[in-house]
Amino acid sequence: MNPEDVSTPASPTRFYRSKRHALLGGVCSGIATQKGWSVALVRLVALFTLGTGFGILLYLILWVLMPSAEENPAPEPTVLAHDPLTRSKSDRVLGGVCGGLAALLGWDPVLIRVSFVILFVSGGLSLIPYVYAWVALPEKGS
Repeated sequence: MNPEDVSTPASPTRFYRSKRHALLGGVCSGIATQKGWSVALVRLVALFTLGTGFGILLYLILWVLMPSAEENPAPEPTVLAHDPLTRSKSDRVLGGVCGGLAALLGWDPVLIRVSFVILFVSGGLSLIPYVYAWVALPEKGS
C-alpha cells in the first residue's frame, strides 16, 4: 500500500453561535454563517420546526452545546454580502414572501403558495413563519 494512496480524513465542521447576527441565541445565524446560507431562510425553517416540541428541544440543545463565536479562537466565517431571500415586488399575492422564496429556490411560486396554504389549513403551521418573513425580509431592491 502506497502512502500516497492514503488520504487524510477531513476535519469535521464546527458550528458556532453567532452573537453578531443573533436574534435569540445565535444558533440559526451561526449555522447560516458557517454554511454560507441565507440567515433569514434558516430562521424561517427553524420557525416551522419550533411549532413542535421537538423543534424547541433541538434549538435549546443546540444553544447549550454550540460554543459562542467569541469563545472560538478561529475567526468567524464570512457572511454573505447581502441576504438573497427577499420579498418579491412583482410576483406577490399578499406580502411577496412566497414569490421571493420561489425566486430563491427556482421553483414555481404556485407550488410554494399551495404548500403554505396546506400547512395553514392543517394546523396553522405556516402562519407564524409567513408573518415573520413578511415583517423581517426586505423587499427586492430596497
